[in-house]
Amino acid sequence: MEDHLLSDDSLEESGDERVAENAVQKRRKSSGKMPVKRRSVQPSEIQLKARGMPVEEVANMVKDDTFVLRAESFGSRKGAPFWDTMRRVVDKESEDRLDFVCCSRCKQVWKHDRTVNTDALHRHVSKCGVKANQPKITGYLKSHKLPLAAKQEKSRVCARYCAVDGRNFEEVVGTGFRALIDTVIDVTMKYSHAGKPTARDMLPDPTSVSQYVGKEAKAIRESLLEEVKPILRLRGGGITLDFWEEEYTKVSYLGCTVPYMFGGSELRERLLFCSECDTVDRKTGAAVQKFIFSKLREIGLCEEDLKLCSFVTDQGGNMKVAFRNSGFERINCAGHLLNTCSQNFLKSNPKSQHPMPAEALPVLALVNQVKSLVTHCKQGGISRQLKTTLKQHCETRWNTHVEMFASVLAVYEQLEDILAERKESHLLPSRQKMQEFHDLFEPVRDATFLLSVSKRPTIHLVVPAYLELKRHFKDQVPSDFPEIRAFQKHVENIFNKELQIDELHRVAVFLDPSMKHLQFLTATERVAVLKRAMEEVQKIPQPEKTGAPIVEVASRGSTKFNVKALAKYSADNPIGNEVERYASLPSPPEDQDVLSFWTEKENDFPRLKCYALRILSVSATSTPSERLFSRSGTAVSEKRKNLAPQTLSDLMVVQSNFEFENV
Repeated sequence: MEDHLLSDDSLEESGDERVAENAVQKRRKSSGKMPVKRRSVQPSEIQLKARGMPVEEVANMVKDDTFVLRAESFGSRKGAPFWDTMRRVVDKESEDRLDFVCCSRCKQVWKHDRTVNTDALHRHVSKCGVKANQPKITGYLKSHKLPLAAKQEKSRVCARYCAVDGRNFEEVVGTGFRALIDTVIDVTMKYSHAGKPTARDMLPDPTSVSQYVGKEAKAIRESLLEEVKPILRLRGGGITLDFWEEEYTKVSYLGCTVPYMFGGSELRERLLFCSECDTVDRKTGAAVQKFIFSKLREIGLCEEDLKLCSFVTDQGGNMKVAFRNSGFERINCAGHLLNTCSQNFLKSNPKSQHPMPAEALPVLALVNQVKSLVTHCKQGGISRQLKTTLKQHCETRWNTHVEMFASVLAVYEQLEDILAERKESHLLPSRQKMQEFHDLFEPVRDATFLLSVSKRPTIHLVVPAYLELKRHFKDQVPSDFPEIRAFQKHVENIFNKELQIDELHRVAVFLDPSMKHLQFLTATERVAVLKRAMEEVQKIPQPEKTGAPIVEVASRGSTKFNVKALAKYSADNPIGNEVERYASLPSPPEDQDVLSFWTEKENDFPRLKCYALRILSVSATSTPSERLFSRSGTAVSEKRKNLAPQTLSDLMVVQSNFEFENV
């Protein structure tokens, strides 16, 4: 877009002309139109300041009326179509135009200057217009109660769809399928004057759908980068990485997700990329490091953008070496670490790092017996007679041995009757031994679930979870079976050796107000945590003070300053005192949400809050990247195993970010 500029050198006017122009500008301003103001080549101070603001900060200033919206004016020229909906963000006091625009419908703010591509604005206006103006199927059904015959017809057609096209029944309630139906109804109602369309008219060719997957993924990456990049540069966040292999094609991929704090109170998790990496030598850390950062630069994130970020990976040697001298902080995925411990429990090879003692070997035989029982039930048709499904152990999935024992215990009485009738009772292990094994490992599964959630902070829970697990294996009531007692001691030793706590985990616990006293740490460790917190808070720039002192009007008409109001401008308190004052606060209720606490204390601890949000946005596990492995199962099947790696990557990007692109 080219701005309509007027300069003193290119325009000469008489006094009458200036009066006339001023009258025109007043009329435009009163009608809500953006007046054409004289601008110099040099931007004003507020314009320069606004250029460095993240989009979310500008949106907040629009909400509190610091910035206002004005319709863009182009004089005699006609502006782009999106200007019918978009409004220019303007400083309320100076009337300076800023490099941001805002949707008049949904109030979403966008960066907009000469360097920004306007395709995203066109797409948003198109989608926002449909959502704002076009009726949805849900609203139609609420206002028009369908008769029973119509509902039966819908169910019949859905049944045919699932049967003829080989789709599972859950697809008819899927988010993507409902969006398709909504769009078809919207388009039909909007263009009803064209007559009644057929399905062939409404639905595109499969080739077109395939091509649009790539276009949609590209658009999502662009909008995602526009949202994430300023947040990562200003506040930082977490990056989770994990390698995984697609089941059908055996192609290796690297999944990369970013959890970050949006708006200061909402933790979001987005997929940055899912890239094929078969050509990478994954055994060398240098090659892995080069590949990771080249892919991040490819999507528009350079090392400077990520300097405040912490990376979460498994404890593989290649990942450790890749970040050893990278200048970035890396922490172990808590989920991988717990799963590694669980796998080490059952290793009987004397050459392994933690071989199982001889007196505990009967426990390994118990696990193998339960595995054989589940396999026998599935192959022999016994599973169909049970009220719940038996779960099989899977090496690539976490805690499935606990799920396997739980599923057998849930139907133990049924299995007793069925196996006795088949004269196979010898296949069923001791119920008491199975229950004790399950009770011993159930907390590990629960801790993994707790640390793998994605809608709230989890990094501050790693240390208490580790300590609670160690306490559990130490204090668990001794079993009546000597092999179980020996196995429990074996597990306790492995946990004590393997569950190493990173420094970032300790700092995260300090930033949880209910655990900030760090009583579980030694005095030296507590000092180290406070020292790091103070050093990091010192690096955060002091927020600029805005506004003027409050002025009181005396009864006689004279004015005087409110001395108490001036106290907020005092600089007597060093930055580090925020940490000290926070540490001295009484503990809040245990059930208070950690994010709500920092929202309430924003004015008391502005710098410490910024640091807290940075740390708390780091994920405790790399589970977000792990989920790609499961999602790929819906994208690749026996019928679609020849899918190109780039197409699979695009499908993952669209699927993972769908909820954020359609809010």
